[in-house]
Parts: sequence; C-alpha cells; structure tokens
Amino acid sequence: MALKPCVFILGAVLKTCKSHKKMEEFAIREAATTTR
Repeated sequence: MALKPCVFILGAVLKTCKSHKKMEEFAIREAATTTR
C-alpha cells in the first residue's frame, strides 16, 4: 500500500523531467534559430 504512491510519484517526476528536457531542447533550438 505504501509502495504504490511512491511508484506513482516517481512516474510523475519522470514524466515531468522528460517534458522539461523537451522544453529545454525546444528553447535551445529556438534561441539558435533567432540568433542566426
């Protein structure tokens, strides 16, 4: 019972990490295109 919330939180953290990385890559790409 105590393990399930942990797994759920871990999954949510991983999901947010992945989306954050995508956002960072997108921001870097945007910056690269605007500076050129």
